[in-house]
Amino acid sequence: MSSVFETVFSDLKTRIKEDTLTLPTLPEVAFQIRDTAENEDSTMNDIVRVLQKDPAVCAELVRCANSALMRTVNQCRDVSGAVNRMGVDTTVNVAMSQAMKRMFQATTDAVDSRMRNTWNKAVEVAAMCYVLAQTRRKLGLKPDQAALAGLMHNIGSLPILMYAEENTQLLNDSFALDKTIEKLHPILGKYLLQKWNFTLDLIAVPYQYLQFDREGNFADYVDLVQVSYLHTLGGTNHPHTKLDWDSVGSFKRLDIDPNTFIKKNDELEEQVQQAKDMLGEH
Repeated sequence: MSSVFETVFSDLKTRIKEDTLTLPTLPEVAFQIRDTAENEDSTMNDIVRVLQKDPAVCAELVRCANSALMRTVNQCRDVSGAVNRMGVDTTVNVAMSQAMKRMFQATTDAVDSRMRNTWNKAVEVAAMCYVLAQTRRKLGLKPDQAALAGLMHNIGSLPILMYAEENTQLLNDSFALDKTIEKLHPILGKYLLQKWNFTLDLIAVPYQYLQFDREGNFADYVDLVQVSYLHTLGGTNHPHTKLDWDSVGSFKRLDIDPNTFIKKNDELEEQVQQAKDMLGEH
């Protein structure tokens, strides 16, 4: 085992325990739009006014509202139209998603490249989550919330990459950095979402999506993310492709046959691509 990994792993664990680790800050508009939407006295106009404080998020919302996934003919021209078309819940989750995207940028090329790859992987998983939730509405899982869960599944990588940007030794040791992310990102993902006051069903996602033996009676967002994550590994040599998918309870809870799920499906792939276009890759 790399001595760099052991040193970094110990340091990061200590910082988490002592609550001294530098964490990414979710843009203020994300918190404001969430708080406004949760206020029972808020109106659609209140939500629009909050969004208008951030032109970049407004532009992304309009783009999403006009995306192929929304299957509409008339174009939205402003954020009011976008909110009316998508509804409050979808607007909040899309706004959160677009605000999160900004955090995946760094000042050094090496870290910036990794952050963009991390975001694009999250988008790939999120797009599949969105489509699966749409086809399984009877399970009570909301597509926009499912997409947000997918985007957050690897959010714990972000503080590690921020740490690496200030730690040349770690940054120059790809093995140690990969191993640190692999071992710590579920713990840090949970820690980060708790700091951001997300709901328990989302906090569970980064912490549990790699727990392939997890049990439960009802499908949840962890199940969606777990199955979507496994699907994105198709055609690779990743160790998780060697799992016995028949033993992964998420497939059963989502009523998905793991033996046919990985096969090429043009309609499914088109829907996933539309979801990826809506969410926006780096």
